[in-house]
Order: sequence, then structure tokens, then C-alpha cells
Amino acid sequence: MKRLEAHVKEKHAGPPPPKKKKLCPVCGEEVNDLVQHSKTHKLYDERKFVCVLCDKKFETQYALRRHKFNVHSNEKPIQCELCGKNFKTESNMKDHHKHIHVNGKVYQCGSCPRNFIQRFYYEKHLVNKHGIVTQLLEYGPDEQELKLEGTAATS
Repeated sequence: MKRLEAHVKEKHAGPPPPKKKKLCPVCGEEVNDLVQHSKTHKLYDERKFVCVLCDKKFETQYALRRHKFNVHSNEKPIQCELCGKNFKTESNMKDHHKHIHVNGKVYQCGSCPRNFIQRFYYEKHLVNKHGIVTQLLEYGPDEQELKLEGTAATS
């Protein structure tokens, strides 16, 4: 066992040697993973599924469908149960729910139906749209409240 430990210390000490890059025979680029890189050279004309809206080609029917939905569709079939906002994907709706309904503090304008996630944009809206200047009041290290001054903003 001592001989193995001595061997490891002597022969394998220090950082591992850098991986040797391989030269791509098609484009001449030096790459770490030649197999993965070779997939980028797949001929564009070999892709059978063509988008009729932009002529982009895809290897699979699924990839074409996903492209059409993400790029060319305005459809938003997923609806937030709490506020009714629509989203393209379940993932987008979950992000919205997490940031708005769970973690997010919503600043609601008292003069119009607009809501804001960030205080900065809320205050900017109040000044630009309603001429209301706000003042941040500090009550403690974690408690803050906006006080509407009710004064018109001056340019």
C-alpha cells in the first residue's frame, strides 16, 4: 500500500495535464470533443422539416413544432389561476407565480389599475403618469413604507 501511495504522490502530484484538443478535419478548428463538434457540420440540406413561415430547417418534426410555437405563435395557452395572466409555457407561468405571487411584493397604483414588482418602477410611474412624488419612510431595519407626498413633480 505504501508503494501505491508513493507512486500516486510522485507521478500524479499537481494539477492534471491539460486535455489535448483535437483538430476538426472539416473546418480546422481545435476542439475538446470532436464527436460533439462534428454534429455541427451536419449538412443543412439533410434537415427534412422546413418551416413554411421562415424556411428554417429542422431534423425532427418536434423541433419544427417547438420552433413554430416559440417563434411564430402569439398563443399563450397557460393561465395563472391567481391573476389571469397568460403565458406560452408552464415554465414561464411557474416563474411568474414564484416571483409575483410568492416572493414578490406588488406595488399597486392607487390612481390607475397598474401594478409593479419593483418599487423603482412604481415610483417612476407615479411621477411620470400622475405627477405624484413619493418619499420612502424607514420604520426599522426591515420595515419600509411609501408615503405619498401628493406634490406634483416639477421638471
